[in-house]
Amino acid sequence: MRYAAVLDGEWVALAGFGSAVLSCAARDRFVGWSRDQQYARLRHVINNQRFCVLPAGRRANLASVVLSRLLRRVGSDYLAVYGQRVLAVETFTDPARHTGACYQAANFRLLGDTLGFSRSAGSYHFHGNTKRVWWDPLHRDTQRVLAAAFPHPLLSAYQRGADVNALPLAGSKGCWRCCRG
Repeated sequence: MRYAAVLDGEWVALAGFGSAVLSCAARDRFVGWSRDQQYARLRHVINNQRFCVLPAGRRANLASVVLSRLLRRVGSDYLAVYGQRVLAVETFTDPARHTGACYQAANFRLLGDTLGFSRSAGSYHFHGNTKRVWWDPLHRDTQRVLAAAFPHPLLSAYQRGADVNALPLAGSKGCWRCCRG
């Protein structure tokens, strides 16, 4: 998913979102999910893969304002385009290049640092350049939902127009009544 922020008819920032990283120790510890839960539920986390403020957008607070507005809409955009509920956004910053202040100002939480590995062609390679891990929940119970022992309703497949009041129960003949056998 790609976005361009426009101010007075001019592009001032660009952002891109995609799949969450497969393995991130700081994130996985924070969420508290098992490996099986992680594989099943990682699709509900997306990664802010790119964020660039263009020269025309060099204004005080613009980066955090753009990020805040993106976070308010990216969940509904993913639901509309991919039919996928997004519960959290993760991103990484290189402390050698910048502090991540715009993420902090946009209410991302700093979870810790990566271990200095990259993944390429299915295997991990140590490069030693650690990155900071940032996390923003898009739902108030994100952590609890992702680590729950049971599949939470927010994790179910989205069906446009589904009537939850008329869902048949397994083995029923159309109607289930709470009465004698």
